Amino acid sequence: MKLEIRYRWRVPKKTRTGRASTYAYPLALTEEEAAQRIPGGVRIEGSREEAKVLDQPCEFDLHGHQSGAIGPCPAILLSPPLPGHGARQETKLRCKAGEYLIRQEGARWIVTLARTGTLMYDGAGPVEIVARVPFAPGPLLPSNPTLLRTKNRGERVLPLPPDHYEVQEHGTLATVYLLATNEVIYQGPAPVVVLRSRAPF
Repeated sequence: MKLEIRYRWRVPKKTRTGRASTYAYPLALTEEEAAQRIPGGVRIEGSREEAKVLDQPCEFDLHGHQSGAIGPCPAILLSPPLPGHGARQETKLRCKAGEYLIRQEGARWIVTLARTGTLMYDGAGPVEIVARVPFAPGPLLPSNPTLLRTKNRGERVLPLPPDHYEVQEHGTLATVYLLATNEVIYQGPAPVVVLRSRAPF
């Protein structure tokens, strides 16, 4: 998702008598759109609007399906926050975390669907893919839970003891598996650690 800055505009025109006048354009436009659609338009002061706009294939993929028709989304794609927003963006994914591939090409981070090569994300990074419901709940943990701690200092509570997971690092990326099923529960930048919290929750 990206953030677009839009404004309201007044457009010059001439009346039937030839007198110069203006009218308010009915839509809010970015400056680039205004230059194409209404050359000579004048931005109305105080009309600035921020609009969140879908711009990644995974967003279009999810938006193109009715939520009731696709069932639960088993994974989340975490990407950098929008300008002026502190929290990272979270996009639901329709396949399991292990069904995607992440790679980095310079400043670009690319996510594809492994079995088809379909592009799901191409943009700023780092990005992470995290399982939403990675497995059925296990036995109750003591009050100090297991944490999945990532390079970006994000932490997620895991339902099983640390020795139920395996972290594999490959270059600048890491993958976390549930040993019992070999299911991927995390993909993203290395290093990643699975550890017991020092403090109770």
